[in-house]
Amino acid sequence: MTTRRTDEILDLLALDVQRMADFARRLELTVFGDAEVAYEGNPLKEMQKFDALIQHLDDLEAILRSVADMTCPEETVNAETLAEVARLGHYRRIFGLPGPAEPVPEAGHVDLF
Repeated sequence: MTTRRTDEILDLLALDVQRMADFARRLELTVFGDAEVAYEGNPLKEMQKFDALIQHLDDLEAILRSVADMTCPEETVNAETLAEVARLGHYRRIFGLPGPAEPVPEAGHVDLF
């Protein structure tokens, strides 16, 4: 059984949530930053959804960090159990387990940039 300190997992998840909130802020500016944006529907309602998403992510980050601070360093969790519920290899790595192997392009090397 692979274990990780609970406070470490919570801190890493909080950092991940913070990064998603920062990305949502940049995306909001990209989509709604220009007053000339042509958008079908109600742009104010869509802006409110982005704002709500950012607020939820900010709150989740703060909650995760607070719980991490309240957790004893000796407390551990079974990282393998956590990895079973996570669909992304990114989280397997956060939990200290190897992520899935990188896919090998069938036609050779792919260089996107």
